[in-house]
Amino acid sequence: VMAALGRDEEAVRWFDSFDEMSLYDLILQGRAQLDAARILDREGDEDGARVRYIKAARMLQGAAGLHGAWASEAALALQRLGT
Repeated sequence: VMAALGRDEEAVRWFDSFDEMSLYDLILQGRAQLDAARILDREGDEDGARVRYIKAARMLQGAAGLHGAWASEAALALQRLGT
């Protein structure tokens, strides 16, 4: 929602906070890192996006279904960024 409102910096900080949450929130970390990467990528911050795409790819590795599609998206973005 924050990103949709043009509050990208706040959205990235919020997505980064998922690693500080409870074990029940672990399932959300991969998607949160992917969303943060998308924002930073769109803004031209390749280094920041790369770090978060790597985290997302690692967290979503081996996943199936929608989570697998997110893992593929992160992997393709890393290839595009030369990683």
